Amino acid sequence: LGRPLDEAGLADFCSRFARLVVDEVVAAPEIFGAEAFLRHWAARLPCFVVSATPEVEMREIVKRRGWSAYFGEVRGAPRSKKENLEILLGRHRLMPGRCLFFGDAESDYRAAQACGVHFLAILPDQQAPLLKVAPEVKWTRDFSEVELG
Repeated sequence: LGRPLDEAGLADFCSRFARLVVDEVVAAPEIFGAEAFLRHWAARLPCFVVSATPEVEMREIVKRRGWSAYFGEVRGAPRSKKENLEILLGRHRLMPGRCLFFGDAESDYRAAQACGVHFLAILPDQQAPLLKVAPEVKWTRDFSEVELG
């Protein structure tokens, strides 16, 4: 910035940055087949968001994408993915072995593993960082490859 930054200035800068990030995520193209998948399954099974994104921002993203009706809860930071997954499993009396967590990060996989939840990675290709640390992970490129049953 090239100038001193007081607390108010830092708070303003962080707020503007957060708005820009949310705007970019909302404008990003959807993973192919995601909305069709949600439309199909959210009417049949409880669906939730578990993210490392701050919860307030994640709720805003879901709302602005028009996906609020698909999710029973949207959970994010400051709690960890594992903590949020445990909360959802308990609150909704879900059996972990009958749940599926979709993700693209090692933290997604580790949270699912720790809670006994099945995991399917949505990754662009075999070079994805997750496969380098956890080559055993089952994965697909997008939701068009996930059967709607």
